[in-house]
Amino acid sequence: MNVEIKEDIALLVPDNSSPGSIIEDFNSAYTDAKDHHLVLDLSNQSTETTDIIIKFQDISDSHRSEGKSFVFIANCDLDLLPEALIVVPTYQEALDIIKMESIERDLGL
Repeated sequence: MNVEIKEDIALLVPDNSSPGSIIEDFNSAYTDAKDHHLVLDLSNQSTETTDIIIKFQDISDSHRSEGKSFVFIANCDLDLLPEALIVVPTYQEALDIIKMESIERDLGL
């Protein structure tokens, strides 16, 4: 898992497309990235990303309850995902979501 931290955002990009490996690699990288807003880039995955994203539901909920954003970059059928998981097609849109959520938290919404 490649981890790039800029300011308060950690971009995580898996090295391979095996769903089990992605989750295992993420868990290892999470220790260093947990204090940041997270962007998990699955846009280059050759396997079905919907199943992978759903496996992150608990981690996403926990991370967001700590006042941090968790956004996925992927091209998948959003209708198959829980509404609480935030999935966007580009890195720029992930940054926009993080900024919007940060403003909402600051306003107490």
